[in-house]
Amino acid sequence: MRAAELGFVAALAIHDFAQRAAPQANVRLKWPNDVLADGAKISGILLEALEPSGVVLGMGINIATAPSATPYPAAALSAWNKDLSVEAALESLMAGLWDLYGLWREQGFLPIREMWLASAKGLGEPIEVRLEDRKLTGLFTGLDEQGALILDGDTRILAGDVFFPNR
Repeated sequence: MRAAELGFVAALAIHDFAQRAAPQANVRLKWPNDVLADGAKISGILLEALEPSGVVLGMGINIATAPSATPYPAAALSAWNKDLSVEAALESLMAGLWDLYGLWREQGFLPIREMWLASAKGLGEPIEVRLEDRKLTGLFTGLDEQGALILDGDTRILAGDVFFPNR
């Protein structure tokens, strides 16, 4: 299984759900696995590979409240939609996730990648990527075939934290 690709499928499902739940918010995707509304984090995704061929997918979505002590501004969808219930959110999210999972299984990563890039925050703009041992800055120019972030057209990054300077 291509576990990293599944994270992009989940991010798209959360993105689409958040757009439906809060249509007035500017919902964007932050590489590799966060969803933002008006620049604040409303969701994050964790993937853990299981041997020999499984994966655990965890999705956290701030519906009613958001954490306050975070390295990146956070918000809850209730800021845009006070009537959103957890039950309605789960139903909407899972329907979209199932559809996108089917698309991924049938057509592979390419359509998922294209849809993800269409909603990516910072594409074509300067970003900072914080790695374990250093920081890189450059233009976010895309994703490769496996979902690695492409910086300045040729540097591929498999893991790191993205920040948007001067915003």
